[in-house]
Amino acid sequence: MSEIGILLLAAGSSQRMGSPKQLLDYKGQTLIEHTLQVMLKHGVASCTVVLGANAKRIQTQCDLAAADYIVNPTWEMGMGNSIAFGMRYLITNQPKLGHIMIALVDQPHILTEDYAKLIEASHIEPEKIIASYYDDHAGAPMVFPSSYFKRLAALDGDEGARRIVRNELKNVVKIAMPQAALDWDRPEDVSA
Repeated sequence: MSEIGILLLAAGSSQRMGSPKQLLDYKGQTLIEHTLQVMLKHGVASCTVVLGANAKRIQTQCDLAAADYIVNPTWEMGMGNSIAFGMRYLITNQPKLGHIMIALVDQPHILTEDYAKLIEASHIEPEKIIASYYDDHAGAPMVFPSSYFKRLAALDGDEGARRIVRNELKNVVKIAMPQAALDWDRPEDVSA
């Protein structure tokens, strides 16, 4: 069974939220701490958090001891750029990873069991992309086998890994996860 790592994207400026969403309170923790706690309840080889905007604030106000964190100096270029930055780091520093789960910090309704379903599916179909399915499309969190690492490391701009998924539909296993659609982008989302 290959080692799986997590790449948690938390680099955005939260412009629509009006304040750093990573630091919002959720069940007595910051959103980023909550997400890490939920994700790391099952066995993974590592977790790397990509920070960008507000990195210093997040580092000083949050307990990130359970993960490695890296700061993308070009985070403004978008999600694809942050994925590529994180993947280049992992390819260099954790070459034994066989799979990587790409997840977002702003999906607080995803449960440990949901992440576990994605990981389990990646063990059953180790050469396939395992994607959450909600709102009639495949999206994050997603698990990619190492055969896609170089393509992920070449992403740029604001579009994330969904472009790869669209071009590889025959190699995608979709896991129904309607709660992944409930992301926190605006203040009114926080009460949802």
